[in-house]
Amino acid sequence: MPEVGHACGHNLIAEAGLAAAIGIKAAMEADATIRGQLLVLGTPAEESNGGKIDLIRGGAFEGVAAAMMVHPTNFTNSSPQMLSKMSVSVNFKGQPAHAAAFPWQGRNALDAAVSAYTNIAMLRQQIKSDCRVHGNTSQ
Repeated sequence: MPEVGHACGHNLIAEAGLAAAIGIKAAMEADATIRGQLLVLGTPAEESNGGKIDLIRGGAFEGVAAAMMVHPTNFTNSSPQMLSKMSVSVNFKGQPAHAAAFPWQGRNALDAAVSAYTNIAMLRQQIKSDCRVHGNTSQ
């Protein structure tokens, strides 16, 4: 979205987690049979290699029996499928050749990059809706 960016409700994640914690705390106080310790952690950068990964490596989740993450959507789903994320960087390197005299001696890096991107883009219509694949070029 212009001037907003990736606006899929990330501004609501902290509020939803805090509201859930307040509700759980109230339930624990109202019912003595619900025992345990409630821990609320903010986990920034939840769609990349930060936040939760750093906290896990730092031991923040040691001894935690259950964890909850809230992400706003336009529908209700109590058991959503979670997507993982993986980035791959590829450098295409060619070999120059005279385009008129000896084109077969060259290797066109741009042709390879365009072909790879096109084939990745065509996967979108072939894979199930619980998978995503995207490509982009940086140069």
